Amino acid sequence: MWDGLGSRLPKWSIILITAMLFAGFHLYGFPSGGMGMTMVFVWGIVLGILRARSGGMLVPIVTHIGADLVVFVILAIQAAGIGA
Repeated sequence: MWDGLGSRLPKWSIILITAMLFAGFHLYGFPSGGMGMTMVFVWGIVLGILRARSGGMLVPIVTHIGADLVVFVILAIQAAGIGA
């Protein structure tokens, strides 16, 4: 998608389009609702900038996995009642 749009649109608009799609795909994720979609939209912009600067998908994918692992650990710690 990025390559197809890249020949027609400036990078900033591709980043915004893909961030909106990314947020839409995470509609029922964590956190859900409008605030969650706003947070994911901003995160999508960050990942889009990483995609633009790195020229590939490896850096944003690894970054996304790292962020997911951090969220998972935080939720697991909360669920276990550790540190409460």
